[in-house]
Amino acid sequence: MIPGSAVYHVVEAMAPLYTAAALGYGSVRWLKAFSDKQCAGINHFVALYAVPVLIFHMVSTNDPYHMNERLIAADTLQKVLILLALMAEHRDHGGGAAAATTTTAREGGAAVATAGGVVKEEGALEVPPPVPEPPVKRVVWKAMKKLLKIPNTYASFLGLIWSLIAFKAGIKMPKIVDNSLFIIYTTAVGLSMFASGTFIARQSRFVPCGYTIASLSMVLKFLIGPVIMLLASYAIGLHGTLLHIAVVQAALPLAVTSFVYAEEYKVHADIMSTGVILGIFISLPVTIVYYMLLGL
Repeated sequence: MIPGSAVYHVVEAMAPLYTAAALGYGSVRWLKAFSDKQCAGINHFVALYAVPVLIFHMVSTNDPYHMNERLIAADTLQKVLILLALMAEHRDHGGGAAAATTTTAREGGAAVATAGGVVKEEGALEVPPPVPEPPVKRVVWKAMKKLLKIPNTYASFLGLIWSLIAFKAGIKMPKIVDNSLFIIYTTAVGLSMFASGTFIARQSRFVPCGYTIASLSMVLKFLIGPVIMLLASYAIGLHGTLLHIAVVQAALPLAVTSFVYAEEYKVHADIMSTGVILGIFISLPVTIVYYMLLGL
């Protein structure tokens, strides 16, 4: 049984996030304190400086020599399974749409020709060939080039290199450097939530992506994701506490920094902002339910 004090501590930690988001929303919606360019500037600062420094801090302070390999393997397997499912869905949906378009064009052309009193052979109809999909290598190479432009990539590698050296040699980062980084990365989460609030305030409706897509994203995040994680954990051989951690972790909401980069690179920022705001709100009861079910 989860004590009420534990639930209160979770709410106590979540409340400041919504405070920052509400402040950003009110500053733009009612106070008109920031223009669109100024909101973009805040988000750009977070994406370029605050989040990369936060990522560096998180990676550099994590001991890579004491990580659980099976837990990492289960998490990786979950991501691979989801990626394969998305690729299969994209291939089936794309191929089916192209086939339907070609068939419809051919049948429609024959019907029009017959109605006009002119009957032509099927082969005589000029049907535009389907547009070929780009090769996988080209897509992967393009994605790699974009990854090299993201500061998070370099922050992750630098943090990993430092952690490998520091925990092996037993050294610590100089205090002056650590404090300098602290000043920057402590702004990441608060300004990210503030930026998400300003984004929602600039939209025509409170749920920018619509209620249907928002509901679907919540189902995928809090139901499909944990189920796939459960299957991946069983496949790897996780049991007991590690299994509970893996499933509950999969049910945690999206990181607020997901919205920051979605807005920075203009990739479905409406869905990400909704996922962050609603996800944090409903994650508490969902994780409690999973915790209770796993304890049976």
